[in-house]
Amino acid sequence: EAHEQYLFQIIFQRASQLHYLVTYEGYMKPTDFDPPTGERIVSYLSILACSGRSEKLRTFARGLVEKVKTIGPIVFAAPELGRFSTAGGLGVMVDELTKGMVSLGMEVYVISPVYTVNRKGETGYLQRDGFRWTRNIDVNLGTHVVTCGMYEGQEHGVNLIFIERGDYFPKVYADTGTQEKLLQTIILMSLGSLEACCHKGLVPSVFVTNDWMPAMAAGYAKNGFFGSYFDNTTFFHIIHNLGDGAYEGRVYPSPQQGLFESVHRLPTHVLVDPWWAQKIVNPSRCALLCSDSWGTVSPSYLQELLAGHPLKVALESAKKPFGFPNGIRQADRERLLREKGAQDHAAAKELLQQKYFGFEQGDPSIPLLAFVGRITSQKGVHMILNAVDELVNHTGGKIQILVGGPATYSDDYSASCARHMHDLRNRHRWCFWAAPDEFFTDGPTVNLGADFGLMPSVFEPGGIVQQEFFVAGTPVIAYRTGGLKDTVHEWNDISREGNGFTFENYHHNDFTFAVKRALRVFSMHNDYLELRRSAYDTTIDVAQVAWAWTSEFHRLRNAMFTRHHMLEDDMKEAVLTDSDSSFELVSSTRAVKIEYMGGGTSVAVKGAFDGWNQSWPMKMRDDGVAEIWLRLAPGEYTHKFLVDGHWVVAPDAPKKEEDGFENNLLVVP
Repeated sequence: EAHEQYLFQIIFQRASQLHYLVTYEGYMKPTDFDPPTGERIVSYLSILACSGRSEKLRTFARGLVEKVKTIGPIVFAAPELGRFSTAGGLGVMVDELTKGMVSLGMEVYVISPVYTVNRKGETGYLQRDGFRWTRNIDVNLGTHVVTCGMYEGQEHGVNLIFIERGDYFPKVYADTGTQEKLLQTIILMSLGSLEACCHKGLVPSVFVTNDWMPAMAAGYAKNGFFGSYFDNTTFFHIIHNLGDGAYEGRVYPSPQQGLFESVHRLPTHVLVDPWWAQKIVNPSRCALLCSDSWGTVSPSYLQELLAGHPLKVALESAKKPFGFPNGIRQADRERLLREKGAQDHAAAKELLQQKYFGFEQGDPSIPLLAFVGRITSQKGVHMILNAVDELVNHTGGKIQILVGGPATYSDDYSASCARHMHDLRNRHRWCFWAAPDEFFTDGPTVNLGADFGLMPSVFEPGGIVQQEFFVAGTPVIAYRTGGLKDTVHEWNDISREGNGFTFENYHHNDFTFAVKRALRVFSMHNDYLELRRSAYDTTIDVAQVAWAWTSEFHRLRNAMFTRHHMLEDDMKEAVLTDSDSSFELVSSTRAVKIEYMGGGTSVAVKGAFDGWNQSWPMKMRDDGVAEIWLRLAPGEYTHKFLVDGHWVVAPDAPKKEEDGFENNLLVVP
């Protein structure tokens, strides 16, 4: 029976996905039937759970309902987050994804460090935004125990938990000074996130670690550090960037330090690959070997990782890793473009030409190419700088290239680019602008005002910048790697499809040839306008991304995606349908309405209808009365109401005492 239930669980979960694949991912709708939603399937299973023709059928249905319903809390552990501490794409992606999942009705938490100073150099930013200290938690770092502060609050429906320990979290990705402290910072983030869940009584259905800082969480949860607390939790690891050793969070112990066994206290093999020439403590290896599965921010980057990454063996331990491109909150971004950019492309371009190139009024005939981002070797900024002289000569000086982003002079690559920028700006005042000593603040204006975005990244796991250009209607010139390969497509002037220009080989001539193809289309005004429209149409909204990840988490749990407010309506429709003759129900069942008139914002009912198996969410009517429709056989049914988290008896309804407990009584004649 358990095996049969498991098979049905998978069948129903897969069947429910088809409706959402049609809705969110563009799958072709079947011609002969409407794919059922998760709500519809759960509604009919719930009727069977209450009024199935036999006790065996009712028991079977009750077990299925409990297993296939929407999963419980999803917890993300992330080293950076949104406006608080974003340093790159990870913070943006987690921020956007979690808000999108809340919009789908999911219960979502994010656990992240609170840094002594945020990315703007501000202190005390959490208190200013209304987040409050709730408790202290102790975390064992192997050599000693540290006490951390815990702050909580909510933003856009996402529950936020911040862990404070200034000597370990001074600022995002701070240099820890020693290898032992680097490992202890990782342990603090990993163990601290799990401790926070325990202190709140929060049992995640899915616990999602992001990159290397919280990567050891699955290792601790599955090696007895918390007893059985996380036994029913699915652990999932998202790889945002696994480009080199630094992005893996590698820790390099000295020969005298051994492998830091007394610090991490985990089985050595989950952290150290015995076949590597150098013994390295690798938290990313721990995440891959101990998590139930992993995913990344684009299908192409997933394939690149499996093809030849140093952690290939650990990556292959997952049966079915997941990849989906990043997206943005399109409506919010369009609002930001209007508020901080300009009314349209032409107006934004004129603002850029006036502010950065000294024009008194704009010249729409001059193509404006722009890069916005960090000055790092990954982003390939040198490719742009090395092409400036050639492109200025090629266009007779009728081109403008803007590079927005600060340089880090402690990094040799970044410092070299900064010197090159100063030289180009001195020689091409009207054609080139960069200010590597300043923080660039006009990103939205550039997204809207540029004629082309430049993304010559050497590697780019997912990328969010291309979506910020696309939502403004700006095509992108990009190297075909990782997530850029999945999202930037060469403009086809015959089919009139595409959103930019790409180059296959990472070489100067290939890059400049892509730019020259873009300039040719720019010179044909109508074609260029059509390209901008096409670029806008390819924007990936975070709703698609949120659905994709939510679907994957439900797949891992063999659960169906259901929305409470729609489940209530589907239950009513299914109950009011006379289905005795076509459904395996006890004869003479009838539709019964249960009401609760005592107020409250969240009301559910639980009772003998299905053997006290589940809480049934009730729909709140406009008159403040909560109701639910059930199909029940004649008989007596004791029940109780869960109102805003508290079990209560409705004072205006019949009551019955059982074993010293008072419940409401429903009699179905």
